[in-house]
Amino acid sequence: TTNSGHVVTSLTVNGDGMTNAAGGTVDGNTTVTAGTLENDGTLGNSTADTVDVQAGAGLNNNAGAGVSGTVTNAGTTVNDGTVNAATNSAGTFTNDGDVTTTVGVTGGTFANTATGDVGGTLTNNGGTVTNAAGGELQAVSNISGTTTSPGSVVTTVGVTGGTFANTATGDVGGTLTNNGGTV
Repeated sequence: TTNSGHVVTSLTVNGDGMTNAAGGTVDGNTTVTAGTLENDGTLGNSTADTVDVQAGAGLNNNAGAGVSGTVTNAGTTVNDGTVNAATNSAGTFTNDGDVTTTVGVTGGTFANTATGDVGGTLTNNGGTVTNAAGGELQAVSNISGTTTSPGSVVTTVGVTGGTFANTATGDVGGTLTNNGGTV
């Protein structure tokens, strides 16, 4: 199934998946319960809209594509485009593109690759986070879980629990504060 037009209210993807083609738009919320949604267009028309990727499902937000709201991931998400915000409760979220505001990780794995950029604070509260060499996070708050950063953190890192590892190639541009975790 392919959408190259305009879906006015919402989208649910079950089973075999679908493609939101370049120029295709979906207003409102999108839910992916099974299969994979290939997005080459625009999902959501406001920051309040969500794309819910459930366990066993997938989202490929391709280069040039955008998500106006938050991607909530428990499945497998790959972002090569632009996403406003992201939360990862399980599964794997790979960011090769831009998350313009915040990322919240409560489980699973969030991987910010060498081309990935997170424009707001990444908060890790129980997952595994990797910021690859070349990757950039604006700020990090590590409450629990493990964050490893061979990449760059532009401003501050706050550690209140869990582990933050700034490797030999890692760079923290501001203050690193440890109040109860392991650094």
